Amino acid sequence: MNGARVTLPGVYSAALLAALAGTISLSSPLPVAAAEWQYDGQIPPNGGPPGAESQASRPDAAEDPVDATITTLESAVAQSPRDVGLRLRLAEAHAAVDAPGKALQSCLEAARLEPDDAGIRRQCAQYAEWAGNLPQSREQFQALLELIPDDEEGLLGAAQAFGWSGKLDQAAGFYQRYLELFPDNPDAWIQYARVRSWQGNFAAALKALDEYRDLFGNTSVYREEKARFLAWDDRPREALELVEPLLDEDPDDYERLYTRTVALSNDQRHADALASLEALESSRPDSPETALLSRFVRTPTRSTIGIRGSHYQDSDTIEIQSLELDAEHHLTTRAALSAGAAYHSLRADSDSGFAAIDGRERIRYEQTWLGGSYRFNPLAAVSGRVGHGDIQDTGDFTPYEIGLDLRPADSTTFSLRRSRALHAASPRAASLAVLNDHNEIAVNWRPDFRHVVEAVASYDDLSDGNTRQQLILAPRRAVVRTGSLNADLGVYLNWMSFDEDLDNGYYDPEEYQRYAGSLFGYWKISDDHGLSLIATGGFHKDDDMDDFEFGTDVALELTSGLYRDWMSVLHADYSDRFEGPGSYDGWSVSLGVTRRF
Repeated sequence: MNGARVTLPGVYSAALLAALAGTISLSSPLPVAAAEWQYDGQIPPNGGPPGAESQASRPDAAEDPVDATITTLESAVAQSPRDVGLRLRLAEAHAAVDAPGKALQSCLEAARLEPDDAGIRRQCAQYAEWAGNLPQSREQFQALLELIPDDEEGLLGAAQAFGWSGKLDQAAGFYQRYLELFPDNPDAWIQYARVRSWQGNFAAALKALDEYRDLFGNTSVYREEKARFLAWDDRPREALELVEPLLDEDPDDYERLYTRTVALSNDQRHADALASLEALESSRPDSPETALLSRFVRTPTRSTIGIRGSHYQDSDTIEIQSLELDAEHHLTTRAALSAGAAYHSLRADSDSGFAAIDGRERIRYEQTWLGGSYRFNPLAAVSGRVGHGDIQDTGDFTPYEIGLDLRPADSTTFSLRRSRALHAASPRAASLAVLNDHNEIAVNWRPDFRHVVEAVASYDDLSDGNTRQQLILAPRRAVVRTGSLNADLGVYLNWMSFDEDLDNGYYDPEEYQRYAGSLFGYWKISDDHGLSLIATGGFHKDDDMDDFEFGTDVALELTSGLYRDWMSVLHADYSDRFEGPGSYDGWSVSLGVTRRF
């Protein structure tokens, strides 16, 4: 790495160790010249300083003098415990025989005696890095910066120590300070960009990369890192355009293969992604990064069986309990078959206006279905299912759904749906067998790395002669990206209208408007566990209301085992519309468990 470099004692001869203890003169002939090593802030693969050898491995190093020297220094320290120089020489002696933990301990004892000595803090930080003691590395580099705030080695060392510890916000701050003062270190720009990407802040990561490019040119390192960030931000085609030529230069490069595998998976090219994954597994079978990527790539094509139960109730006395079973079997990486069954029980008080048409408070219905899906290519996939439904003491119906998913570009997806289902908003609506023929087009557009625009337009044709038109527009912007927390802020706009105001057990305003702010949050507990939050708060009005009134919606979802054999999803939501003639509040909770094979 370019940038701050510090020369430290490396491998010592027995005579030099003796000199440290004061037992002989440094002018005495030395059988082996002392070596020095250049420390660049990276933890060496073998756990020791780069270029250093184990003292025991040197054929020309005497073992007894080394032990005697350390023993002598330890005795001297015991006799003079407040002698800082002795403790530092003991630290150097331990370092000479590849004992960084003991070297660190001796150095820390010296630092306690001289806490304002920047040189001691610097030396302790270096021993801590060598020993892999990240807490002490962070503490000592911070102590050094309190003494010398703009110290080059201190800023870079602190940035790296916090980054290696997963404390990404602090690491990013130290990198920013370092690069403001010392912008000519290309490795530091790359490390800073990676920290930003680990936070999920790909906009900041790519901005750092662009600054690297302006300073150092369009290098292969720049293209490799940009491809990595694009792949993880689900822009697979742009990533592949960059990484494929780099792999032509070096087909076995692990990092480039890794990026290619992520991009292929996100581009829904699952067969190619699995083949690329096999090459990685052959290269580094025991790597934690390979294991995590394996779960990420294999999960979308694993067959599943799932069960889900839910409960809903609101202030109109409507209660709905549901139990659903479903299964999906992947025939190939492109084709899958599915099947499922569901049981629903609906209840409302007899005097609520939402009871069954014959006065019953409770009614149930069941459904079964068969379906399948097929992906033609990264651009297009189709899915569909058809089944049979039966309403208690009322009759049966034929539910179905067909869908087409399109992704013409990395930034844009379209989803088209046509379905028929029972409009089971209440026991009354179910007992009237109100069926809903639903037509929908949804668009997701990501114009850059901070913004998302979602829009849904739908038209419903109900079997009781009513129709509904609805338009939802929900743009948002990323405002927080840390290692564990993401948050977006946006707006939520909803327009809806029905042609008829019928008394058939469902909400059917002639005109409904809602204008709200939105918050999207995600707390990453681990790679396999996370908690999401969606909340909106704003004003709404329908044709029965004189003025706009305030209402809120909040939904929480805890996912466990995202890429594991067993996955569970616990969901809860709450809505309130307390003001106005149509005031109500309602809540629901559900739990789903999926087993992957």
